[in-house]
Amino acid sequence: MPNMQAPPLLQRSMTGDLRRASIKSGVSLGASLTLTLSPPPSGEDELLPRVAAVLQGSPVAAPLLAACPAFPLLVVHVLLNKSKLLCETVEAPLCSLADDDARGVGRSLNAKLRTAKRGPKAAVGRWIAAFPALAECDALPWFRPCLEAVAQELARRRGSFVYKARLFVGAGISVVDQLSDFYMIGEYERTGQHATAVALAAMVSLNLLGQLAVVWAQTHKGPRLQLVKESLVVVTATKPGLDAWRVARGVEQSKYAAVTPELELVGTRMMEMCFESIPGSVVQTVALLNSAKATGTWSKAAMASILCSALTTGFASASTSKDFDASEQRRADEPDFYGYVPAGVRGIVVFSFMCLMSALLLLVRALSTAFLALAGGWK
Repeated sequence: MPNMQAPPLLQRSMTGDLRRASIKSGVSLGASLTLTLSPPPSGEDELLPRVAAVLQGSPVAAPLLAACPAFPLLVVHVLLNKSKLLCETVEAPLCSLADDDARGVGRSLNAKLRTAKRGPKAAVGRWIAAFPALAECDALPWFRPCLEAVAQELARRRGSFVYKARLFVGAGISVVDQLSDFYMIGEYERTGQHATAVALAAMVSLNLLGQLAVVWAQTHKGPRLQLVKESLVVVTATKPGLDAWRVARGVEQSKYAAVTPELELVGTRMMEMCFESIPGSVVQTVALLNSAKATGTWSKAAMASILCSALTTGFASASTSKDFDASEQRRADEPDFYGYVPAGVRGIVVFSFMCLMSALLLLVRALSTAFLALAGGWK
């Protein structure tokens, strides 16, 4: 097997400028490797020539290619990132790594990424420690930074679709919740429940006023037409959807805006939860129980509106927790707490149950508060 260890003189040099240059080259090589995924390859046969060309054009990769001709195939299966729930077992050293072994080692990074609690960098560390061949490669200063750059990009691409889907689902639930509240205000007024209609209208108005305040803070230094357009979006109850679209598209902060689109989305979400969804669910639960007691029937529209409010609150609460948990810095600083939402399908299941638990908790509290209010004589 070709010698993977640098000569002593080179090892001493690598503690200084040469080592830093090698690490920088590894990060650059990782970025170049991820670019081979555009346009999306159909499989191994199409991606392998692209990866081989990038590796052969990199001076730092030459010793590794000489020691392991199957290394490009390993990188190909890292980049393909195919679903693999279990890490494969490959004990072969670097010099005797066969093509099938290289495929198995490459696929196994995906398994580590799916179960990583501390982010892509920690997943790469566990992946390297699991295979003797990779431990040999780790003697090269550029190797780990290169694979960390690749893993971070793969995690970003995988999380991007899920993140966008979460944004739009949350926005859809929020819009439906506001529209259902508008409908119920009219329904309460029509059935003679004037006090409930006024209370719910006041809560909706507070939410809209809060969103208008956010719009003013974001646009008052810019063109007046922009302020008018954004205000119309709020009045038509479609601001959650517009905010989600901006964040999903990666729209940058305007030079007139006070905060980023991400913070604007969080602010809008919190206002709706605090001013409308939570208090509105309590008021409507009281009205539902009173109506059921008086007429002997349960209003399906009222129950649907209460359910929408609970789901809106549950989704907003779970999304905020998920965003905090996804922070690599928090996972590194407090690994015993953060990392409770894994990657992949299991993460989607955990997030779904977080939403459900938050929604059910609000429903239980709303029902308990309604019973207390009725017991105290509130009509």
